Amino acid sequence: MEFSSHIYDRNTIKGDNSFKVFLLTILLLVLGYFLIDISKITGLLIILLSISILYFFHWNKKEPEGKYIGEIKLTKDTFVLNNETFETKDIDEVKIELEYPKGKKMWNRIGYNVCSGTRNKLEILVNGQKKKCNFLLLSDKHLRDIVHVIEELYTKGIFVKEFYLGDRTYLLKKLSLEEIKKFKKKIWI
Repeated sequence: MEFSSHIYDRNTIKGDNSFKVFLLTILLLVLGYFLIDISKITGLLIILLSISILYFFHWNKKEPEGKYIGEIKLTKDTFVLNNETFETKDIDEVKIELEYPKGKKMWNRIGYNVCSGTRNKLEILVNGQKKKCNFLLLSDKHLRDIVHVIEELYTKGIFVKEFYLGDRTYLLKKLSLEEIKKFKKKIWI
């Protein structure tokens, strides 16, 4: 099984202005509240305007992808990161952090944002040198492909620190301590 995708540099992404919009909305809400005593219609219109501004800036906002760098290709025998090839026998440590695939809606208190799919991270330690990259996940099928590669790495005896949506997982499953012990026995015996 093979996983291939694109590498992106997320360090080029600038912070958004959501705090400024939130602060402006709060100020307009307070202004509208105080204007209700003078003119109910004007006060209510300002309150409705501030709520609509908040939703306009947050609803269906697309997360920036970052700058395209190159390609990534993972197999049980080799890792290729932007034309650098590493044999898995030379890799000392593998850490994978997986987030939502591209196009997935991430809900918050106000509305939702559309995920860029480039928050996924791969970090490997090869001969004492750390190599890191952010890569693109396009779909749930893409996610299954990387799980197959992780499973093949486990069967080869390479331990992978994997995190899915911030939680420590094993093949994208949250396991109890007893289940982790069974999993490790199954994989390495």
